[in-house]
Amino acid sequence: MFLSTKNYHYRYNFIVKSAKKNCENILDKKLDILIFEKKKFPSIKYLFFFIFIILSGKIFKKNRVKIKYDNVEIGRFVLSQTFCDFECYLNKFKFYKRLIKNFLHVGSILNTCNHYNIKFKIFFKMLFI
Repeated sequence: MFLSTKNYHYRYNFIVKSAKKNCENILDKKLDILIFEKKKFPSIKYLFFFIFIILSGKIFKKNRVKIKYDNVEIGRFVLSQTFCDFECYLNKFKFYKRLIKNFLHVGSILNTCNHYNIKFKIFFKMLFI
């Protein structure tokens, strides 16, 4: 199974198919392309975690970069995505609004990854070229 976040059309046709071919050569087996479709909502377990980090104040402290969920360090990725919006530098309200929105977005991505892992029994292999 080869997961892609982009549908293979136009320019991505060449990129996705060549990446798939490279993985097939490394793994020595034929792979099917599956388009990654993100679920809309995070899992119940993540929602409890999200409520906990808000009520405990972890999300409002300076060390929010080190927030982990199931041994996955999500804090630094959420914070970097939040700072992509220039208005977050100017307004604290917009910063925390975007931060909370990004934490929920990460929850839905993790829920989707867990779904694909259970459904297709995906194992992750790090490839260094």
